[in-house]
Amino acid sequence: MKWDISGLSISFDITDAVNAERYEKAYKNLSDAKNSISNSGIISDYIRSFCDIIKSFFSDLFDSETADLIFYDTPVSINAYAEVYAGFISFIEKQFAETRKRAETLHKYIPNAESSV
Repeated sequence: MKWDISGLSISFDITDAVNAERYEKAYKNLSDAKNSISNSGIISDYIRSFCDIIKSFFSDLFDSETADLIFYDTPVSINAYAEVYAGFISFIEKQFAETRKRAETLHKYIPNAESSV
């Protein structure tokens, strides 16, 4: 499947084990990094910290060059970066939904393991 963002078309199949592993690592790093968001009381520092963490997620998932391209024309804005991240999560959820449908169809045609023994 391809994720279209910022004029890019990025291939990413979450059902591929290598991609799933990269996603898990990037997500773990994102979860760990959220505790490092600036709490200085300066709003602009908080915004930049938040955006840096989201961009790092995509650097971990793809690479830094791809992350730079994804956010090339994106303002350093919590809303803008959150929208990009939410769009990617929707892309992943769509893949999972399609996979569940495929699995349900396959399940109909795969003999019950207990009855075949």
